[in-house]
Amino acid sequence: MDARSIGTGLWLLALLPPAALACTCAASLGVCERLPDAGDPNRAVFVGTVMGVYPGFRGQVDSWRRAQLSISERFTGATAAQVEVLTGLDEPSCGFEFAEGKSYLVEAFRSSGEEHWRVQSCSRTQKLEHAADDVRVLRAWKAGRRLPAWIQGDSGPGLRIRLRGAGRVMETVSDGRGRFAFPNLEPGTYEIGVASSGQQARTVDLTQAWCAQVSVAEDPWLR
Repeated sequence: MDARSIGTGLWLLALLPPAALACTCAASLGVCERLPDAGDPNRAVFVGTVMGVYPGFRGQVDSWRRAQLSISERFTGATAAQVEVLTGLDEPSCGFEFAEGKSYLVEAFRSSGEEHWRVQSCSRTQKLEHAADDVRVLRAWKAGRRLPAWIQGDSGPGLRIRLRGAGRVMETVSDGRGRFAFPNLEPGTYEIGVASSGQQARTVDLTQAWCAQVSVAEDPWLR
């Protein structure tokens, strides 16, 4: 394929509405894993109630929806009492399904110099009724308080998991589904792994993050 064909293909791709492109999301970090940046003017995190959902604008009726939200609690960005966010028309275009009258914890973004906020299904936006833990973390963060950190994750069932860090060595046994947790941790760097495994332990940094989700595995050669 020559350069002209590639250029034409890219031009045609740019003309496709978002609904024609598949939405691919990387794994989203929880709020306690990646706290907001209060100095970023192009990110906003707030609690809001949807006052209405409308078709798109500026000739993009088939590609976008607008949601008007009344902000009840602001953590960073979006200083107005009401804010309009744009989202894709459907799931393939990464659209988030806002419902009128419902309240949400919203994570919105915009490009530098752009007026309108945008929300994607890949963001940490969720119904407020499902966001109690994230709201608790955000309220502490906004007040300048740090909550106790924690690490949780998965492994094989019934494995002894060892955690080293902050001058301590802690152990727990994973449950029947392979889940485990270490609550009430101090800030710092930790190493975690299966106690009986010869594999190198994983490093978990909780100096900035307040939590971590990890997967650890037993060395199959030791079984």
